Amino acid sequence: MLTKKQKDEIRRDQGWECPLCRRSIKSGSHIHHKDGNKNNNKRSNLIAIHKKCHDKITPRPGRPKRKSPFAW
Repeated sequence: MLTKKQKDEIRRDQGWECPLCRRSIKSGSHIHHKDGNKNNNKRSNLIAIHKKCHDKITPRPGRPKRKSPFAW
């Protein structure tokens, strides 16, 4: 589980901007695991994005996985 300080560091490192929609993430964002493994909390595996953006790239039960807009 990430601490608030760790989450804020991720947001700050991104310039307080969602890499998908380029809007501010100063108020409210999700931490996305690039590899889909929620146990992999390495900094290189984490990005902060808006909930709507997170919903676009995270598979839902019974729905096909959407292609990620990121090149990781």
